[in-house]
Amino acid sequence: MKLFNEFSENEEGAKLEVYCCALNVGEVEKLISMLEEKGFELIFVDADSLTAKKEGEYKEIMKVKKELEKEDFRWSLEKGKSKISEK
Repeated sequence: MKLFNEFSENEEGAKLEVYCCALNVGEVEKLISMLEEKGFELIFVDADSLTAKKEGEYKEIMKVKKELEKEDFRWSLEKGKSKISEK
């Protein structure tokens, strides 16, 4: 499962945090590589899960969010659809 965990924005920029769990063998390494290429900082990694965050300008964070949506990242079911407005 690949989830957007948190989004925040302030005058200094924006932050996007992702959480991935119940990953198959080999998926953790692939996700680490992909997320690091996109400028994410790894917060937590174990055998089948990881948490990572990216901070930067709002437009860059939104661009990365759209790229991750193409890789099946979603907001958790409890949160429903994303409430992030496109600027």
